[in-house]
Amino acid sequence: MTSNVPVSQSQMVREALSVSDVAATALGRNAALFAEAAERIRRFDPLMLVTVARGSSDNASEYISRLAAARLGLLPASLPPAVVTVDGAALRADRAVVIAVSQSGRSPDLIAPVEALRKAGALTIALVNHTDSPLAAASDIVLPVDAGEEKAVAATKSFIMTLIQGARLIAEIGKDTAFAGAISALPPLLDAAMKTDWSAALGPLAAARSPFVVGRGLGYAIARETALKFKEVCGLHAEGISGAEIMHGPKALIGPTDPVLAFAPADNSRKVMEAAIRDLGALTSGLIAVGAPTKGAATAISLPAAPAPELATILAGASSYPFIADLAIARGLSPDEPRNLKKVTETL
Repeated sequence: MTSNVPVSQSQMVREALSVSDVAATALGRNAALFAEAAERIRRFDPLMLVTVARGSSDNASEYISRLAAARLGLLPASLPPAVVTVDGAALRADRAVVIAVSQSGRSPDLIAPVEALRKAGALTIALVNHTDSPLAAASDIVLPVDAGEEKAVAATKSFIMTLIQGARLIAEIGKDTAFAGAISALPPLLDAAMKTDWSAALGPLAAARSPFVVGRGLGYAIARETALKFKEVCGLHAEGISGAEIMHGPKALIGPTDPVLAFAPADNSRKVMEAAIRDLGALTSGLIAVGAPTKGAATAISLPAAPAPELATILAGASSYPFIADLAIARGLSPDEPRNLKKVTETL
């Protein structure tokens, strides 16, 4: 079975390739809005950052919460929405800042926790692409993802823009002009990242059964997101997993030729990921390393240099989108027509 959709004509890829221009435009506006939000958060003086999200937005939240922990010292937590929507828990949140992340802002299982946490004393923020959504209305502060309309079912530019706007907010809270300047330098690098040659990974992953996608630190968010895209776009069951967690049992599943995709962008996790790549490379001849040296990897995929280490993850994520569309087509699927999925998912 083959797909009749050339990757160059895929709606998913066209939207992904637009993110450089989208980011340049978004970073040139709403400066006062982000500055005001940051000042309000500083006055609130939170002890922890709680994220509320589903799907790709939850993967983006993983990046945002880890970055806030590293740069601002905020204790990170990801709230399972069912704690509120199913268990009805009465939560204490008087020293928490809550960021609810969503493309549509319409899912009830995001809105209800935000409403509950706001009543419990939290300062609530909606980081949302639709700023006129119910989630935005339920929040104290509304910040735009500013990705524009996204028609493809698979999130691409909205995911990358969520990472960028989350990083932008953290730079503003910390009054870190150097980091803010590095973020402003991202747009042309996003375009370069999506020209990365992933072709050597196509054959092994097209024939894969259930590959691991591995990352650490900020890169764990990209491992999770890539695994999700493999599932929803490529019909390929994949597991996004920590480069530490895989050593505590799951590596037993790796056969001598099984493909394993490992993200090791040049950030603080690079050293530990290099060690993981060496260990995993001893188990399989199918190890594909993204952004890492070739030692231990059968295939190495290079990335453009990032303007700050914490932004290397964003370039790694952007680089994968044309390849994911290629992989879907190689597996006989259309990247624009994922089975059983629609653009907006509303769960309770």
